[in-house]
Amino acid sequence: MIRHDAEPHNTHGNSADAARQQDAARATTVIHEITPLALAKLANQRRVYDRLDWWPLEAWRTSDALIAVGDAAPNRSQVASQAAFQTASLSAALLIVPMSVKDMDPAETIHLHHSASPVAWLRWCAVAEVQSPSARLAQVLAEVAVRCRRVGITELWCLSELQGWLGLNLRDLGFKRRDELITLSLSLSLAPLRQAELPVQPLAGVLLRVLQPSQLDQPMLDALQTLDFAAFASPWHYSKHVLRQALSEARYVAVAEIDGRIVGYQCSILNDDGRGLASQSTYGHVTRLAVHPTVQHRGIGRWLFADALHQLVQLGAAEVTLNTLSSNTIAQKFYRRFGFVPLSDRMAVLSSEL
Repeated sequence: MIRHDAEPHNTHGNSADAARQQDAARATTVIHEITPLALAKLANQRRVYDRLDWWPLEAWRTSDALIAVGDAAPNRSQVASQAAFQTASLSAALLIVPMSVKDMDPAETIHLHHSASPVAWLRWCAVAEVQSPSARLAQVLAEVAVRCRRVGITELWCLSELQGWLGLNLRDLGFKRRDELITLSLSLSLAPLRQAELPVQPLAGVLLRVLQPSQLDQPMLDALQTLDFAAFASPWHYSKHVLRQALSEARYVAVAEIDGRIVGYQCSILNDDGRGLASQSTYGHVTRLAVHPTVQHRGIGRWLFADALHQLVQLGAAEVTLNTLSSNTIAQKFYRRFGFVPLSDRMAVLSSEL
């Protein structure tokens, strides 16, 4: 979810820089202990960017991956408690998630020192309404750079609406636009399509197997992560921690095997009414479709994808969506063969070196 900033964005570089320098002159401090009340208050502001997907924000409150700044009180003795000081002063916060996290307990809080990759993603950000977003983001990003460099993270990536408040300010702060993420959709509400059986044809020598939650053990996660790293380039591959989260939220997961080796997989989610009842507003989303490069162009991806659509139809999805990059014309051609069409929704892919 991305909430729009109703304030006009200043496109004049000199004016923006002057405003940022003036606002940055105000006394600020990095908040190291963020209280639940302070975080909840900031999360209800108008300028909030949220791409946490499978994680609740509270799960990150004690992580050093959540960086916050606030205005320093002129006299702390005037504030009743440290907690009250933090709540009153918290003015901006930004959460980054390392692309690759070293093996750890799934219930453990992720910290930056667990990173095994130079890439991290900006997943959540908020700036209080009375603050200058450009100035506060500059201050938070300065602290982000310090913490990331300590653990070898050198790239920060972000998805932003094309005219979203966060993306516009990040570009002012040096982020470069690398690509666009587009959404494609297939409507299943047409009677002829819903009644038709989507083609799911077995391939010689390939076994398609439905993956149950109980089968998500460590060897399976190891195999899927190895496949994911081979199929996707940085910064798009999943770490085991992210993969575990994605698979735990999926409604349908299937793997393709050749001689007992996993060579492809897909996972799909289903948005229903929360009780498992389908309606016209029920939609499916294919979260991941991956095939190992050594066995591509043999129909494995098509089989996995057709099987996913077949299952989503059976579960009552009225629509299926997926994402791909604007530059990935091969993938777009593949999905169009199934009847998918691009929507107007587009996200800018931004990145910056730290």
